[in-house]
Amino acid sequence: DRLRSRGLGDVYKRQVHKVRESKENPMISKTTQECCDYIRTNVLRPLTVEEIAKEMGYTTYYFTKKFYKEMGIKVTDYIKQARIEYAKIALLTTKKSIQEISDSLQFGTRNYFSKVFHEIVGMTPAAYREKVGKEENV
Repeated sequence: DRLRSRGLGDVYKRQVHKVRESKENPMISKTTQECCDYIRTNVLRPLTVEEIAKEMGYTTYYFTKKFYKEMGIKVTDYIKQARIEYAKIALLTTKKSIQEISDSLQFGTRNYFSKVFHEIVGMTPAAYREKVGKEENV
């Protein structure tokens, strides 16, 4: 179990490093950094680009252009990535079914969740849980 938590620590450390990297990047405005924080904090809630833009005090059009220019990724894709990062941790640290994780992350269907997970991670959620879970227990 100690090894399993140490492996999870690696996943967590990578996520913290990503967050720290974005905060230290002078090309990313404070507003965009706050937006990224907002998305990660609210990853379990339904999120819309319009809601996030309003929360940040921008029109949707201006916000999406600004975010893409600074981050090099669409807001919607960033939301998906944040949800997949959360899913990876949930797959390794909980006994929740893939359906439950998909539902909690607002993916709509398990198939769509699996498709997005595979696009980002390179394997299905079930394969990730199996492979990474086994590696951490070695």
